[in-house]
Amino acid sequence: MDTSKIAIVYRHMCGHKGGSIHNLLGLMASKIPAIKHLKYCRECNSESINLRGELYFNRLHQLSTVLFCPIHDIPLLSSVINIKQYNRHQFVYPDAKLMRTGLIADYQCVDRKMLITVAKAYKELIECRLDLHGKDFRNAYLSLLKLRGLIRGSCTVDNAKLMSEFRSYFGESLLGTLYSSDIERWLLEIVRKHRKSFHPVRHILMIIFLAGSLDEFARYTVVRDVVSSESKKSILRSITSHHKGWLALVERYPEKLKSELRKLSPKIYMWLYRNDKEWLGRNSPDRRIPVAMNKRVDWTQRDKVIVKEVIVAIRRIKASENPFLRITAGRIGKMIGKLNIIEKHILKLPETKRIMKLELESVEDFQKRKIRCVIDKMLAEKEPLYESHIYRKASIAKGRISSVDEYLLHVLKTLDKIKVFKDYLN
Repeated sequence: MDTSKIAIVYRHMCGHKGGSIHNLLGLMASKIPAIKHLKYCRECNSESINLRGELYFNRLHQLSTVLFCPIHDIPLLSSVINIKQYNRHQFVYPDAKLMRTGLIADYQCVDRKMLITVAKAYKELIECRLDLHGKDFRNAYLSLLKLRGLIRGSCTVDNAKLMSEFRSYFGESLLGTLYSSDIERWLLEIVRKHRKSFHPVRHILMIIFLAGSLDEFARYTVVRDVVSSESKKSILRSITSHHKGWLALVERYPEKLKSELRKLSPKIYMWLYRNDKEWLGRNSPDRRIPVAMNKRVDWTQRDKVIVKEVIVAIRRIKASENPFLRITAGRIGKMIGKLNIIEKHILKLPETKRIMKLELESVEDFQKRKIRCVIDKMLAEKEPLYESHIYRKASIAKGRISSVDEYLLHVLKTLDKIKVFKDYLN
């Protein structure tokens, strides 16, 4: 990923535009799936219990293409904890009961050593042991390919030979395990100009193939060919000629956009795009920003439809008692299938916003509602209102929120007064 895109991703991570980060990183369109269940290493768990007295999930183990523990060189195991649980913010303690024995897959012996190498490479990256910042990966790949005799002429990659040697080096089984068997696409694209992002495992495989390890790749210095004075003069004449040709085109057709000028002289455009892209950008017509002529969405009508769905969803949440569900914007949005609209366009939905503001619950509000529901049910079934029983049935920990404890005491005292008054009348 180029430095400008890295800077944009970093700003989004620090700000409020987190929704576009996966797209910028190329993860939205990636064919490498995310894990379904949290993974763990049996030896790491034993050490964690002995050293710290409790378990925890290692972030490195949760990467989809990390299948072995890089510390103990043994296959990772899968837990029963599904990462796509309904509440994505729910804290799940890694209790031993939630672990299950059994490999994620049965790996061939020939693949094990390479899978361990890949896991160790991830460990070096995630721990920032190597300084790869600012390194031109593509030029380094091309230089190393030339050393291996996989470059024809000056800079043309021998695609057929590269794919053959790459597939022979790793084997179909390993490439399939790491979701990278489609080398006809990504391998050929990764040695061209990087116009998109590539999954880290693809870079790791390429680096292992060319340099043997990340450490060797980080230390490698790109070998640049020495250009003769005659060649420099020829290159300079070519640059001048293409610059003049493009400027003449812009002057002759001042009303046309860059895409239209490209069609008029595709050879000049492509030469400049490949060899002097920055100059081409500076000396091309500015992009015209289209002006929206009409609103494509009737937000007033949409608000009327959504607010009805929201009211129905709130009623369903309140009716649920096993388990109790908290009324949140995320839960409502998922139930009606309009989470994205509620998160991004709530200001255009004034009636929906008003209803949700009235009904959304804080943790304190939610616990108070659970107490009311439990007490109503216990009264209907004529059960004694013991404080400990109410806490247990409402799944509330006493002492966590003082205002909730005070609320329960207030309700019980009020009910006692009502009972005394009724006894007096009788």
